[in-house]
Amino acid sequence: MSLLLRQRNLPIEDEAGREVPVRVESRGGATHAVSAPLEHTGLYRAFAGGVLRASFAVNPDPREGDLAPMPEQTLVAAFPAGRVRVLRTGDDLAVRVRQARFGRELWPEFLTLALLLLVAESVIGRWGMPAGGWKTG
Repeated sequence: MSLLLRQRNLPIEDEAGREVPVRVESRGGATHAVSAPLEHTGLYRAFAGGVLRASFAVNPDPREGDLAPMPEQTLVAAFPAGRVRVLRTGDDLAVRVRQARFGRELWPEFLTLALLLLVAESVIGRWGMPAGGWKTG
């Protein structure tokens, strides 16, 4: 990028296509592109001679983010009523997420129902048989 910065015409654009004023400086034996403080986060592009030469991301200052957890009532109030499910530490999160995404698994109930129907079929089938069982003849 040092070749890039040696050129005096080095426009930088933000994601909206607005040009950012840049000046080229040499200090400490290196060439630097210096701009006014960038107001918006996002992807910026540097051009040299009308050709895209580099792109770079501008991230927010970590001191601007508050990583403290929000109170539960504040968090719930930010969403439509009835659409929030708060998961607490210690809950089986994998099961809860799968149930929220795909619904509850019903195979144990269907297996129980199938076994009950099998028993009922056996009982009803023997009901009409004579008391001595099958006679071979």
